[in-house]
Amino acid sequence: MDEERQRILKMMEDGIISLEEGERLLRAKGSAPSPEAQEGGKEDGKGGSSESRRSGAYRTDKKAGGSQKRKSKEDPFAMLSGFFDHALDRVKRFDLDFNFGPSVDFQHTFEHDESEIRSLDTFIQNGSLICQRWEGSTIRVACQVKAYTEEDEDSARREFIEGTDFDSRSGKLRFASRSGNYKVQAVVYIPEKSLDKMDVSTFNGDIRIDGVQADNLYVKASNGAITVLHASAGYLAVETANGTVELKEGRIGSADVKTWNGSIHYDGSLTDIEAEALNGAITARYTSVSERSRALLSTTTGSIKVIAPREIRTEGVLRTNVGNYKCLLDNIEVKEEKSEFMQKYYQFVSNSESAPTLRLEASAKTGTITVQDHE
Repeated sequence: MDEERQRILKMMEDGIISLEEGERLLRAKGSAPSPEAQEGGKEDGKGGSSESRRSGAYRTDKKAGGSQKRKSKEDPFAMLSGFFDHALDRVKRFDLDFNFGPSVDFQHTFEHDESEIRSLDTFIQNGSLICQRWEGSTIRVACQVKAYTEEDEDSARREFIEGTDFDSRSGKLRFASRSGNYKVQAVVYIPEKSLDKMDVSTFNGDIRIDGVQADNLYVKASNGAITVLHASAGYLAVETANGTVELKEGRIGSADVKTWNGSIHYDGSLTDIEAEALNGAITARYTSVSERSRALLSTTTGSIKVIAPREIRTEGVLRTNVGNYKCLLDNIEVKEEKSEFMQKYYQFVSNSESAPTLRLEASAKTGTITVQDHE
């Protein structure tokens, strides 16, 4: 067995690449894995195989006189991926399950004087949530409601109001619709003032943030896309299990962005961003860069594309396992470059005499990393 084949099998064993990716690489090298290699070769002292470790499955080995089920060690990443796929499928089925039968449509608006409000917490179980700035002096929540019930509109409206949280305490205003019997499309109107903190979340539905101001802004969707436009925040945290994330034209100090299944697109000026996509591409387009700008980008199965202003200095480190990289900036000075099997590393500086500086670290296991200036 040659050295490269051993390294591929080792990466399959450690869970760095999947079985399918390993098989493709072995075929490309002219040697497909044997059934024993696919099952991890030698069995451990407990009788498990590397294949069953990755899949978390049971394998039955027939022997003389009977059969014995063997449970192997489970790879955490494979378990997490399997759990996510199963959970996502349940979410989608859940959405389809309750959106049927008779329904009643109506509108209702909640309103509160914002003079003492410093914090806002909003949640929708099923529907969509929009938070936007307006010129009024109150915080207003306008709801378009579809109630899945056989009752009349007045009864459905009364039950919706009684079952919805809308109250304030110690400077914090809370709005929450937690019942799966309603599909609520809510628009939250926020006066032109900065809040200390905003929490915006949905279980099943998209979120859109437009023009709001907060020292700390937290946005989370279990199943839905997230869009943040023209927002101003010292710190921004965005997370969705299933959906795309778009950040555009805002003034954000630092941001943590994560999606399990979807792409991330950033367009604007951001001092510090950490973005992770488990299964999706990342695109970061900088319109301007401050002196201390930093970008830490990583994806498992997707690609990464960074577009930077032509005149700035860029200090970059690019890493990939089975993907590739392309650095198309001007005036590049290569600090270090490695192109070993299953491990590629590229460190560079562009426009070394220029300022300000973008410090970039990008990592993609299987995809391509591209760094370029504005076209």
